[in-house]
This record gives sequence, C-alpha cells and structure tokens, in this order.
Amino acid sequence: MTIAAAWIRQTKTVQELFIASDSRLSGGMRWDQCPKILVLPRSDCAICFAGDTGYTYPLMLQLANAIDAFEKSRTRADDIRKLRGHVVKTFNALYDAIKGQAPGEDAAGTEFLLAGYSWVSKEFKIWKIAYNKTEKKFVHITPRALLGTQLRVVEFAGDWAPIARNRLRTLMKTRLGPPPLKRWRGLDMEPLEVIRDLLRSSGPDDTIGGAPQVVKIFQHLNARPYIIPWIHEGKTIHTLFGRHLLPYETTRLGILDVDTMQTSRHGLKNPTTQERHIFSYSF
Repeated sequence: MTIAAAWIRQTKTVQELFIASDSRLSGGMRWDQCPKILVLPRSDCAICFAGDTGYTYPLMLQLANAIDAFEKSRTRADDIRKLRGHVVKTFNALYDAIKGQAPGEDAAGTEFLLAGYSWVSKEFKIWKIAYNKTEKKFVHITPRALLGTQLRVVEFAGDWAPIARNRLRTLMKTRLGPPPLKRWRGLDMEPLEVIRDLLRSSGPDDTIGGAPQVVKIFQHLNARPYIIPWIHEGKTIHTLFGRHLLPYETTRLGILDVDTMQTSRHGLKNPTTQERHIFSYSF
C-alpha cells in the first residue's frame, strides 16, 4: 500500500504545496523504486495514489492523457477546481467500464491525492479522491481541520495514513503546545518528517518502504520533483521518484536533504560522489 501526504507549506513570505509518498509496491513481492506521484501535463498540479495498482495506474495515466488531449485543461484555462470534477467523472466512467469482476470485488482502498494551485481563487487546493464502497463510485473529500484550527492544509492517503496523522499531531503538540495552536501559523515540512521517519523504521514485511519521493508546486503554476539522498544498504544513494539514479546520470533538478530540509539548486553532476553537494540555502 502507501503512505502519502499533500500539504501547504507556509514560509515567511509565500505558500508552497508539497506532495510526498513512499516508493514501495507490494503483493507477492517487494519493489522499492516505484513512482507514485505524477505531475499532470498542465504543470500546476500533481496526483499520487494509494491502493491496488490494477486500478490506480490505469486511472492516473488515462487522466493524464485526457488532460493532455483537451486544450483548455492542458493550458490551465480550466481552473483546477473545474479539473477536480473532471477527475471524478473520468475515474467513475473508467471504473464503470470494468467487466468480469469477481463477486464482492471492488476498488475499496483506492485513493488519490490531487493537489495544485487555483489561479481563480489564488490559493492552493488539496483533495482526496477515494472510492466510496457505499455509493460504489469515486468521490472527492476535503481535508479535515488540523489540531483545533480552521486550517485545512494537509491530507494523508494510504493504509498508514492514520498512523501518520497521529504522529503529525504529536509532533505539532510537542513543538507548539496543546491545541488550539495559538502560535501556529501553518505547516513547514513536518509531514515529510513523519514520512521520512516511518520509512526509516519500516521493515521488509511492511507495506511501505523505499526512499521518499517529493514534488513541490509553486504559485507560478509549475511543479518540480526533487532528488532525494537516501541511505540504502549502508551507502548514500540519490533517488528520483524512488528510483536509484545510475552512476552516469546527471540532472539540474534540485536536491532535498530530508534531514535538514534544505535544498541545493546545483543539480547532480556525479551521483556516485558522496557529500559533494552543499545544502546552502533554505527553500
């Protein structure tokens, strides 16, 4: 399964939106280098999944195809709030086309996080798109308020979501005191801290694993994935969407240190050289 989160990060001057997840697919095997986040063709939003890949991968890829084929959606003339309705309709139409399901089989546990920037309302949006077993269709869910505040700035998905949500509450209470959080102005990178720690403590039999994968969405309607340095078999390797980069691969994508939560804009010139990159500025 999955642990995934989408949240709005509040800096001193601007807001940013992050999506992060683990990189493990399981089910008779364990594969820790699998992409779970997809930046959609319009570039102002991304989607990630939790659940059976027999459902999630076709739904996500067909959604990307649908956006790319329709000019108003591809060019962002249709705001992300309108896109949300199209996502739900597309998923339900595709799901209704499935034939020959075994009795009692359905898409229960299939969830997506859709997140991006609305140029109409001038704010970031986060929704969970989940299969509702009672209604037998996909529906959208708005994030719940966090810790006694009115701010709906984070949503989790996956079978580890309840654990992650509780750990985030504990972390915020430790740093800011009991709710209501009067001194709290918004999240920083706490959800990624939670995911990082869950992945570091996960074992081979757990449903989550691999390196975290992270995408940031900006108010200027662009999305950017990060390279994540990660300890694997005692060595630091560099990963992108969970995949271990090969020794000859280079990229100008930023590198995110998930311990310091600082980034480097210098890209990756030699993935085999450890400690070369200096995380010199905070994003």
